[in-house]
Amino acid sequence: MEYCLTAEEVLYLAAVGGADTFYGVRDTLSGLTDRELRLKVVEMENSLGAKGYLEEDFDGNRSVLKELSEVIERCGGCERFLCFERKEIGGEQKAYMYFMGGNAAYKMACGKDQYTFSAIGLPEIRKDVERGLAFQETEKKEEGSFQIPYGELEKAVTLARRGSPEKGVELLKEAGASDSAAQAVMNGALHKADFYALLFMDLREEREPGYSLHCLSGDGLTVIEYGADGEDDQDHVRFLTVDEGELKERLRAGFEKIDCLVEEETFS
Repeated sequence: MEYCLTAEEVLYLAAVGGADTFYGVRDTLSGLTDRELRLKVVEMENSLGAKGYLEEDFDGNRSVLKELSEVIERCGGCERFLCFERKEIGGEQKAYMYFMGGNAAYKMACGKDQYTFSAIGLPEIRKDVERGLAFQETEKKEEGSFQIPYGELEKAVTLARRGSPEKGVELLKEAGASDSAAQAVMNGALHKADFYALLFMDLREEREPGYSLHCLSGDGLTVIEYGADGEDDQDHVRFLTVDEGELKERLRAGFEKIDCLVEEETFS
């Protein structure tokens, strides 16, 4: 069964379960006065009731459906999660969260002000993401990686958006980018390339809980932004031109991190 909730409803149900935050949902309740919050709670309970998400006992007391409470509790208290964002040329930005705990998982599709929850099998998460990536028949061009300080990258992007993309390209080439890679990054800055972002998080890990991957794809070229293996460099951004096979291998590393490569059961 699917459950469609607003951001406020998600946060309210999470708070009822004892949580004060919820990954992937913006906080729309902090800053309200006590009176405003009480009025908001009444409003949310009426909305949940209208959706059929509340049940009444013999005395007329209303409570949240047990299954919905479990969905929010398991998502809010997950062991690991994947955040997947995509923005294709000419399309709207879309975002999805996949929450995992033990052998089970839930998907949360994020809309403008609506979050849709549904159960999903762990093996299906990888298939779901790969379908959303819309792989192209890409080929490597001028292989190699390059890195650039954040400040210089921001400067290049600003130049491109102010009408001087050629100057932005030159800054990237000075940092070691090939002609095609520099142009791909500029296309991304100007929203002329498909953009995908993935964050794989294992909250059980304290030392290195996250693995991220950002991808720009278009004109037969795929460029990814990635972190340096074994390095802690917060001052630079690294880019690498990849083909489809290598991109899938890097995705595989992310799915391994969140234990999504084995056959598992889904929530019932």
